[in-house]
Amino acid sequence: MIMETLKGNPNITLSDTMVLNNYDKLEAHNHLVETKRHMGLTHWNSKLSVKDYCDYYGIDYEMAIAYLNPYREDLKKERQKRIKSAKRYKKRS
Repeated sequence: MIMETLKGNPNITLSDTMVLNNYDKLEAHNHLVETKRHMGLTHWNSKLSVKDYCDYYGIDYEMAIAYLNPYREDLKKERQKRIKSAKRYKKRS
């Protein structure tokens, strides 16, 4: 069985938490802060990997990757569109 690799940043993001748990932005933020606190990551800029998050909550890592990758790809495309749009706007100004 070929294991799919996680696209983008290996750390869990607010968007990932929103997707995995069907949370809104505030709920996802609070959930991530609490999770990091329970794991001993108390510094405001502490990073938590998707793998560690899955292990902590008993989520199958491969299934999480398969679920997150399409969302991460869509976010990447959205970001690229915004960057192109901003560059076009700068050229006009």
